[in-house]
Amino acid sequence: MKSKNAFEDERLTPDTELLKAQLKRLAVESKAFYTLSLLASLVILVSFWQQLPTHIIIAWFALQCCLPLGQLGFYSFIAGNKKVPMSAKVAFTVFGSGISGLAWSAIVFLISPVNAHDQALLFTLVAALAVYATAALSAYMPAFISFTAGALLAPFLHLLHDYDISKDSLPFVATLFSVFLVYSAIRINRSIVLALKYRSDKEALIDTLTNTMTQTDKLNQDLIQEVQQRVTAELNLKHTHEQLEKTVDARTHELQQANALLEQEMTLHKDTTKALLNSQNRLSKSMEVSHLGLWEWDLDNDCIYHSHFHKLFGSSNTTTSQFLRHLKNNTHPDDFRSARKALIAHMRGNTEQYLVRYRIRQEDGSWSWFEDSGQTVEWNDKGRSVRMLGTRRDVSREMEHTEQLKLGSIVFQNTTEAIAILDKRFHFMMINNSFITMTGYDSDEVIGKHTMDLGDSLEKRDTLKAITKELEQSDFWQGEITDQRKSGSAYPMWLKINVVRDKANKISHYICLLSDLTARKEVDRKLRYLTYYDKLTGLVNRDLFMDRLHSSLQHSHRSDTPLALFLINLDRFKLINDTFGHAAGDRVLRTAAERLSQIFNDADTVSRYNSDEFAIAVEFDQDIADIEKKARKAIEVLNIPVQIENKDLILSASIGISISPLHTKGMHTLINQAELARNQAKTMGGNVFHLYSEHLGDSSAERLHLENELHNALEKHQFEVFYQPKQSLKSNRIESAEALIRWNHPTHGLISPVKFIPLAEEIGLINKIGEFVLRTACIQARRWSSRGYGDLKVSVNLSAQQLKAEGFMRLLETIIQEAELAPQRLTLEITESLLMDDVEGTIRKLQEIRDLGVGLSIDDFGTGYSSLSYLKRFPIDILKIDQSFIKDINNNSDDAAITKAIIAMAHSLDLRVIAEGVETIESREFLRDQNCDLIQGFLVSRPLTNDQMQVLLADNVA
Repeated sequence: MKSKNAFEDERLTPDTELLKAQLKRLAVESKAFYTLSLLASLVILVSFWQQLPTHIIIAWFALQCCLPLGQLGFYSFIAGNKKVPMSAKVAFTVFGSGISGLAWSAIVFLISPVNAHDQALLFTLVAALAVYATAALSAYMPAFISFTAGALLAPFLHLLHDYDISKDSLPFVATLFSVFLVYSAIRINRSIVLALKYRSDKEALIDTLTNTMTQTDKLNQDLIQEVQQRVTAELNLKHTHEQLEKTVDARTHELQQANALLEQEMTLHKDTTKALLNSQNRLSKSMEVSHLGLWEWDLDNDCIYHSHFHKLFGSSNTTTSQFLRHLKNNTHPDDFRSARKALIAHMRGNTEQYLVRYRIRQEDGSWSWFEDSGQTVEWNDKGRSVRMLGTRRDVSREMEHTEQLKLGSIVFQNTTEAIAILDKRFHFMMINNSFITMTGYDSDEVIGKHTMDLGDSLEKRDTLKAITKELEQSDFWQGEITDQRKSGSAYPMWLKINVVRDKANKISHYICLLSDLTARKEVDRKLRYLTYYDKLTGLVNRDLFMDRLHSSLQHSHRSDTPLALFLINLDRFKLINDTFGHAAGDRVLRTAAERLSQIFNDADTVSRYNSDEFAIAVEFDQDIADIEKKARKAIEVLNIPVQIENKDLILSASIGISISPLHTKGMHTLINQAELARNQAKTMGGNVFHLYSEHLGDSSAERLHLENELHNALEKHQFEVFYQPKQSLKSNRIESAEALIRWNHPTHGLISPVKFIPLAEEIGLINKIGEFVLRTACIQARRWSSRGYGDLKVSVNLSAQQLKAEGFMRLLETIIQEAELAPQRLTLEITESLLMDDVEGTIRKLQEIRDLGVGLSIDDFGTGYSSLSYLKRFPIDILKIDQSFIKDINNNSDDAAITKAIIAMAHSLDLRVIAEGVETIESREFLRDQNCDLIQGFLVSRPLTNDQMQVLLADNVA
């Protein structure tokens, strides 16, 4: 088959045929190239219009317009002229390309750019055209070389003239760019020449097969003619027997010659067929080795022939109908649209070649990447494509390798670790984005520079020398160094360096991982602060205080200077916290910390020792009066009111003081002594300081002894319940009695609840003691009724621990049932502070008690901080006015006013009022005038034993 194209002329040699194909491809590819050249010329015209004389720039632009048009015109001329020799075509092609390149060199000489912007624009355009020339002109290397050499001539001369080769790297970069450009063009040219050669060989093979078949047909026709002649001869033999006998020898000889000729032709046919099969086998094996497959698509019948594609299509058939549908069923959904678009574009004549990559499903369900390359080889009368030929090859490994390179680049650029790759002389070769972010240097400021170029110092050189020495031995180094950012600020950095060696085991590269330690150092500083300092007050915490106290004691012993330890505990802080909330409590602690820091500004350490306690260590001269003066000053400044919720709250504190070496030299003993002194200050009512003395240790021992005996008091029946009557001011009769616990100690006699009740709460015995009082009081109230003393009510104090104890309601029901007492005759008295501890939970539990029928009373009302908005929510029956308001009610107008207000408020809430601590007739009459319901106190009766209470009740009934 003869190739019909625009460059067909006289019969040519294989090399000439290949040259003709190269020129044809060059003619097609150069159209886009010269179009790009015209656009670049237009950019030059606009950008440098004012820098050159108008006639020169217009003349150059006109030349740039004429050269591409002339070149394209030349291609059109030689396409239709078979008389033009091939040498002339080649010469004109090389000459036209060279003139185009020189035209670009001319504009560089004319402009001679000075500033960086003009240089960058001009050189970028020339370089871009040179890069694109590798794709457009590489089909014929002389054309590419002539254009590239001409185009880059002026830029290279400009670089050699304006830059110092020994100092500047730009000429070297330009040379390297040119080398890679030429190398790329050579690679592309080889690929094109190889493809054209494959195509030429294929066409030659097809021509050979066609000629062989034609000769075979001719031999068959000759054979048929000979047979017909033989038949004719036999017929003539019958009619001309005599003539046949004469000519039989001659005809036999001729027949023998014909048979011999036929055998020769048949042998030739077999040899030709065998050669054709061998050629096909070689072609098939070549395809298998090169991972290529051939396909031919008959568009009229929509049938495709393919070789070696059973893996692609999941079938061993060599033909497939309905090609597009079959392709869609086996192609990845994400790739089918692009493959179909490329195929249609080629069939419409928009592209010279159909080239696309897509994924095809394999028999095991996996996907593999393939590249299709094809071209239309036959058109119908309407110019539509009717037959296409192409190749398909597996590019899965290539795509995987490309994806790995892309992924590696993405990981390198986007990793949070700063990474730098250095050559063996510690020059930067590559850096990632994190390196730029951390150091402030852009890549163009770093690449090619030595590490010392980013900040040189004697210390840095010594460090680099030590690192280099260790890397030569162990191939790895890591450690913390201090470096400078581009801004000049220093920062700590953790550096890891790994050595990369070549095949000769010589160092070729260094891979550096850099971590900015600035944030970590700040976190460490904050952690140290959080570890040793109180976040709320800013004072040192207990751990750091203990360390500093130990150091202060050692210094005190060495210098023979006494050291005083203050333990300052805020009085009623829990009550403040529960009443006003934790935010108010935090404000109180901050205020106390600020005031104490001002008073003890000469102290070794001021710390927040516990939640509401401060510890202070102070070295002083021998005069203890100075310590006492500081303690008084501390109490004085703490007593200054603090405004909480628009209310002035007066703080107070209990201060315990111990002194080393006066009391002890041991740290822990010193702390214990200060705690004993603080506890003594609290026992004294608070808002005082107390200096440790030996008798406090004795009191502590006594308290420990009392604690041990308290555990056995219940089992030995040492507790006794007393009753204090409550009198109605309307009837003047005893209506109820309050049950009070007493400890009848066999040695010490009656012990006041003030001493053992707080101790019982601390050691967890208050629930058992409370159960004993509640059970005894309920049983006794039922006995009073059975003896005719009336339905006297009894009230029992309820502690916070009892109310919160699990199973308290079940215990209360059991005691009432066992005592056979009506629930309405029992009243539980709770303190005001208990109400403010977990308000919602307390309301729920108190409501359960009320639902049971038991009454509720608030004891010592007026001494706490309960809010009226909360008070009305609690299911209570009685308010009990604290005796501190009643004791001097007739002489103190404030106490009288408060008492009146409490009574009026209680009655407005439908609550009864009991006044305790009534000791005088004047007090009773005042309360009667204010409509108080009940009174309790020595005026009515002191607390009585059960026997004494029965005598009083008998008189009350009488």
